[in-house]
Amino acid sequence: MPTELPVTKNCYLYTFVSNARPNVDVFFDNFNLTHQAGPLLEETHYYPFGGTLAAISSKAAGKLSNKYKFGGKELQSAEFSDGSGLELYDFGARNYDQQIGRWWSNDPKADKLVQWSPYNYCLNNPIVFIDPNGEYPIYITTRSYAPFKTFGPGFANFYGDNRGHSLDRGASYRTLASINYETETRQTTATGGRSRSHSVDGRKDAISETHISNRSKDNNIDVHSYGNNAAQKGSWDIDQFTKLTVNMEGDSKKDHVLGLKGTVSGDDFPNQESMIYDSKGNGLWLGNYETSGGSVAGPTLGLARENEGDVHIKIDIRIKVNKDGVFQGVMQRNKDGKDVMISLKDWNKKFKSDENK
Repeated sequence: MPTELPVTKNCYLYTFVSNARPNVDVFFDNFNLTHQAGPLLEETHYYPFGGTLAAISSKAAGKLSNKYKFGGKELQSAEFSDGSGLELYDFGARNYDQQIGRWWSNDPKADKLVQWSPYNYCLNNPIVFIDPNGEYPIYITTRSYAPFKTFGPGFANFYGDNRGHSLDRGASYRTLASINYETETRQTTATGGRSRSHSVDGRKDAISETHISNRSKDNNIDVHSYGNNAAQKGSWDIDQFTKLTVNMEGDSKKDHVLGLKGTVSGDDFPNQESMIYDSKGNGLWLGNYETSGGSVAGPTLGLARENEGDVHIKIDIRIKVNKDGVFQGVMQRNKDGKDVMISLKDWNKKFKSDENK
C-alpha cells in the first residue's frame, strides 16, 4: 500500500517490516523505499570569516529571502527604507561584521582572553574554531585518519594521511568533528570538516565532507560524526561517537578545574584521536586509538555498521585552568587521595604520538 511521508527536517528514517503472527510464515515481496528530495532553493558558499562567495552561490527566483545564513545566524540586511542595511549577523551576545571579520562590541568574557583583542572573531582562526554565540569557546576535536601512505584495494587505491597520532590542528584526516562547549550556558555546537579524497591512479578526486548529528544536552556532549569517501561510489561511512560529561570544579572566573569523562566509539577503521585546546592553542590528549585493520581489508570490511557500542578511547581527565581560560596542568590523585598537578608536557608524553618520537 503506497504511503507518502513528508520529511520536514534532517533526521534518520528507520524502515522495517514485521510479522506479528507467531507460527505463521509471512513473505514480504516488492517492498520499495524511494526518497524524493525537495527542490534546492538556495546555495550559499562562504569565505572563512563569513563573506559570501557570490560567484558560486545561487538562489531560486521568486522565493522568500533566507535570513539565516553564516553559522545559522540571522543576517541583518536591507532593514532601511532605501533597501540598504548594516549587513551584520546577530549571534545573540554580539553582532558580527563578516565584511571585516570583527565584532562590533566587546567580548563579555574578555577578562578570560586578555591576550586577544576583545573584537576578534574565533581567535582569528575560523578554520579551526567556531563561535556559537560570541562568547568564550572551549574547543574539542575528534578525528579519524588513515595512517598508511595508500589504502584500499587495487581498483580503489587512495592516498592516505601517512602519519601517526598528532596534536597538530592542521594535520590531515578522513573525518573531523569540531566541538565547542560553553561552560556557562552548557551549550554544545559541532561542525564537520572537509578532506580531499584522491586515488593513486589520478582518476578519482573529490572533497569528502564530515556530517554531524549533535545529540548533546546540558553538560553531556554527544556528537556523532560520519562521512564517506566521496570519490568512491558506494563507500561506507566512517562513524565516530564522542560522548563526554563535563564538570566544573570551582568558579570559571577564577582558577578552576575542568573535568571531562566519557568515550569515543565507532568503527574499528581507521585510526582515531581526540584532543582539547585552550585559547592559547595549548593541546591536551583525551586519547587515541590504532586500528587493527589493514590498509586493504580495513576500508572494505571494517565500516559496514556504525558500531556505536565499540569503545576505542576512554576519557577521564581533570584540567587545571586559570581565570584567563589557559590550561595550567592536569590534576591526578595519588594513592593517598591527594591531588597533584602534572605539566601539560608530562601528560601528553603518556600518549603515543608523532610529537613524542
